[in-house]
Amino acid sequence: MRTCLAFLLAAGLALAPLQALAMEFKIKGQWIVNFDYGSYGKFSNSGRPTNKTPNPPAYTGYNGGATNTADNFGTNQRVRLQLQAIASEYLSGTVWFEMGDQQWGNAMDRPGGTKFYGGSLGSDGNAVELKNAYLDWVVPSTRLKLRMGIQEITLPNFVAKTSNIFQDDVAGIVASYKINDNADVTGFWFRFYNDNYPGSLAGQPNTPANYMDNMDAAGLLVPLSFDGLKITPWAMYAAIGPNVMNPRINKSYSSWNSVPSNTSDQMGNGISSIYTGMLPAVWATKKGQSMRLTEYGNAFWGAVTGEYTGSSPFRLAWDFTYGSVTYEHAQLNRSGWEAFGLGEYKLDWAIPGVYAWYSSGDTGDIKNGSQRMPTLRSTTGNELSKYASNGNVISRKNAVTAVWTGTWGFGARLKDISFFENLKHTLRVNHFMGTNDPVMAKYFLGKKNANGDYTTTRVGTDFNAGVEGIYLTTRDSATEFSLVNEWQIYKNLRMNLEGHYVMLNLDTSRSVWGRGPVASGGWVGNPNLRDAWQCNLAFYYSF
Repeated sequence: MRTCLAFLLAAGLALAPLQALAMEFKIKGQWIVNFDYGSYGKFSNSGRPTNKTPNPPAYTGYNGGATNTADNFGTNQRVRLQLQAIASEYLSGTVWFEMGDQQWGNAMDRPGGTKFYGGSLGSDGNAVELKNAYLDWVVPSTRLKLRMGIQEITLPNFVAKTSNIFQDDVAGIVASYKINDNADVTGFWFRFYNDNYPGSLAGQPNTPANYMDNMDAAGLLVPLSFDGLKITPWAMYAAIGPNVMNPRINKSYSSWNSVPSNTSDQMGNGISSIYTGMLPAVWATKKGQSMRLTEYGNAFWGAVTGEYTGSSPFRLAWDFTYGSVTYEHAQLNRSGWEAFGLGEYKLDWAIPGVYAWYSSGDTGDIKNGSQRMPTLRSTTGNELSKYASNGNVISRKNAVTAVWTGTWGFGARLKDISFFENLKHTLRVNHFMGTNDPVMAKYFLGKKNANGDYTTTRVGTDFNAGVEGIYLTTRDSATEFSLVNEWQIYKNLRMNLEGHYVMLNLDTSRSVWGRGPVASGGWVGNPNLRDAWQCNLAFYYSF
């Protein structure tokens, strides 16, 4: 007996360190399988007629064009897996892996892509990606919480539920401190880019590889919560290294006029959004003037957003944001503001709501930069629009705009209509109008120059359905109709059946988007406009 007790005591002492290091592991994830069917994604059935090609061939598939096309019908899937290693309520680590998006039948990540994702016969692609990896911990004996690593960030917006300024994955540190029951304070530092610039091919001074190519942002949020009222003011500053924006060129001090093609592979998917959101759509320079940047750019945003629920079932929400970015060349500067408002009333069977927004637009003076608010990147989750904007998760989206700059409009929705258990529907109608001066269309089409100055444009970004969407002048508009049906099949399995339709109304007269000497595909100056439409069926398994 004594020998047995001694053995148990020794075993307990040996296992004590292991028990102290005991970890709890949790696994979460989501499978999505999506089926798309649609047409006229570029709001056209052919390219724009020109003098050389008066009758351009008809587009095929969903969005036509020569590259990065999509068929009318397509299927894709995505898998995300989250692993948490939890030591205690004060310390944990999290890693997210993502497989996809894989297009069924396509070996690459997209038509014409370069990454082998393995959606074709035989599979075996290399589509496993690191989405997030971060450490959560609490400073001992304090209320200070820290999250360090690659994480998903969404700046606050109580109207759209996602930010037009920034919503994406980024590396950085977020520190939050609970002051009391009514107030918190959160500070952050993000590193968007660093050591990606490959250097100038021309051996120019101050342009070696990885030189002045960092982009960092820091900011502060102060969430305030009272009985029936929530308000969050926030501010953010970003420093933009000149070689984040400069292209890799092959002749001395050449002007640049498009997204630098030699940096996209090194800098990842988000760089196109940085160019389109942080530079004007069109600018003018003196002939021969270098547009190469040598100094840091400075960006600032300030906002206040909130909601009032004190008179339930009424809910009011608002968001106001001002932003600016300045460079050493004034014609590249960009500044503006936007405001959103929402009112809704919760019924037993649905939540009807109305909303409106206004975002400043370009005045037409391309020597003085842009009057649209600068934006960084917003990828998904907008609750005001699924298809015209970026509300959809994996199916087609951003038909009109991803970030709403240079537009104003209004909308109505009937959300979460439900007459049967586990089945609900949402109806949306949105009307978009432009706030940009119509003269901007003339600059782009080459029908107008800035008093002898050389006009430079960024072809293929703002002026084509793509990163920021369609550039609407005060004479243009678009209307979206949307129906989303959700069936909760099981606790962890949901099916969405959606239909979306967008009518684009452009002024195609010669005074705005009419025919000019510059050829372009898609909707730009195209008299063959068509309404874009999209249907999709998606299955979501979450656990």
